[in-house]
Amino acid sequence: MKHSGENSGARVAKIAVLLIAILAVGAGLLWHHYHAVPTVHLAQWPAAHNGGSSPPPHPQPKAAGPSDAQLALAFVAKGSGKSVEWALIRQLVADPGSWGFSGDRNDKEAVKQWAGHRAAVLAIKGGYVDWKFGGEVRTYGGVSYVLQKDAKDKTQIVEYEEASSQLEFAANTGSGTFSPATTHTIAASVATSQFFGASPVTGNRLLVPHYEYVVFPGE
Repeated sequence: MKHSGENSGARVAKIAVLLIAILAVGAGLLWHHYHAVPTVHLAQWPAAHNGGSSPPPHPQPKAAGPSDAQLALAFVAKGSGKSVEWALIRQLVADPGSWGFSGDRNDKEAVKQWAGHRAAVLAIKGGYVDWKFGGEVRTYGGVSYVLQKDAKDKTQIVEYEEASSQLEFAANTGSGTFSPATTHTIAASVATSQFFGASPVTGNRLLVPHYEYVVFPGE
């Protein structure tokens, strides 16, 4: 009887150990269910869990550069006496629909008049003409004054200098190698435009790129 009692006690102890083990495993599974961190892709990881910053965004598309045809169309040759507005007019006439013309594109006279007015406004908003006092930035040439849109679809005038024109006058054709030199953002209105040929405080002449010069009324 003593031997049988010892066996019964051993069995009870084993069962108790087994129950404790089962309870421990169950508790562990419950803790894991409520506390484990879910697996997510980096792009879904909240900023709070990523050192205070979200994953870097995909690169934004950049505005496409001008074609060779547009560079030639916007080109002011050295010694030609042509103006920045002349280059703008040529581009507006060539593609009026892309720059806000809503009339009959087959009416060449209407397109020409619209382009002349539009170019004058763009020259002021782009800082080439001082609408208050009549100053003007003129060009020696060797540059394309390209109308284009930035990545946010905002109009701007980008000056592309014909690199070879600095070395030889014979390259003054608008078909050489160009590099962007200066970008002019178009102001929201004429009133908010800033003439870059003179100081808004003193009115004194300011330095401009070597292919341009400033003219004041009476000069």
